[in-house]
Amino acid sequence: MASSVKLCTVDTITYYKEAISQLNTVIEHSDTPIVQDDEIPMIELLKISQIKSVKRFTVINSPLYYDEDVTNYATVNGINIDLSETKYLAITKRHGKFKFEAVTDIRVPKNTIGLNSRQRKRDRLKLYHTYNVKPSVKQHSIVDLFDQKYSFRAKIGGEDKMFEKIFGEALLSRFYPKNFVQRTNMKHVKGILLYGVPGTGKTLIARTMSEILSVLPKVINGPEILSKMLGNSKAKIRQLFDEAKSDPDGNLHLLIFEEIDAVCKRRSGDEANVHDSVENNITSQLLCKMDGWHQLNNLLIIATINRPNAIDPALLRPGRLEIHIKIEPPNDEARLSIFDIYTKSLLQNNLLHHDVNLDRIIHQTQGWTGGTY
Repeated sequence: MASSVKLCTVDTITYYKEAISQLNTVIEHSDTPIVQDDEIPMIELLKISQIKSVKRFTVINSPLYYDEDVTNYATVNGINIDLSETKYLAITKRHGKFKFEAVTDIRVPKNTIGLNSRQRKRDRLKLYHTYNVKPSVKQHSIVDLFDQKYSFRAKIGGEDKMFEKIFGEALLSRFYPKNFVQRTNMKHVKGILLYGVPGTGKTLIARTMSEILSVLPKVINGPEILSKMLGNSKAKIRQLFDEAKSDPDGNLHLLIFEEIDAVCKRRSGDEANVHDSVENNITSQLLCKMDGWHQLNNLLIIATINRPNAIDPALLRPGRLEIHIKIEPPNDEARLSIFDIYTKSLLQNNLLHHDVNLDRIIHQTQGWTGGTY
């Protein structure tokens, strides 16, 4: 049954209800439904704005100047339309439906919509006539929904695609109710490997993930594990997993291995070398604890590394560090997001001079990362 449960990015709350209803009908020999409607997972995060109802707007002349063949704007008052939720406006009449990109302007009176003369002539819309106008709701991605609650974009800029993969493939199942997870025998992702060149924010991303999961992580560095005493290193590895194993409530435990290649290098065949023998034992012990006889569903491991080929390939297979995410150096758009984070407080306190040209700075910082600033 566990293999049939597929996680996906949902678009509406209705999808959840239908999916839960179908799941309940599939499960046999169950006295109660798997998940009740009031236990819909991530109900807080996944509230999508409802499609706005049709409103009546009077057409007036637009106060803006634009080429309607390039930017087909419709100007409205901000009181009537919330641009954080609405992207397009559709005017409907008997001979067709006409779609415009919504922009706001305080010069437009309430309950009116501004179009220029060429737009009105093209779509046969009469000045000062009233038409039905239906706002089109923006489609929110899973990253938008998580950011609404956790505001991680205020700390990390330009990594939406990376976060979409993390949420969709690794973290989403962690927000399902325990009742749902237990009854479906759902298996969570056990480990995530973040790799990329130095300075791209791998450690910052790992910390942000722990904040989103509301878990205080154990951060492990290489020197903390390595020991000259025989068996000490293996004992320290076992201790990392003991707390999660002995947790009676099954709460999530998070381990973050910074530069995991300092702890688990590729296993060597030279057992005569004492140092290689110790490292081989540490790697073998970690592999055993990650998906050995006693598998832990309440444990998540996040590891960071510069070069993934520096660690033992056995760590990268499913059930261990199964999700591999490359953190790329920021492109122009990502660097602009990073600069926005750094300059936000300057702008709020009027400390950023008006002649600062961010576009020019972005052009001059090709190849820079967030750690460079």
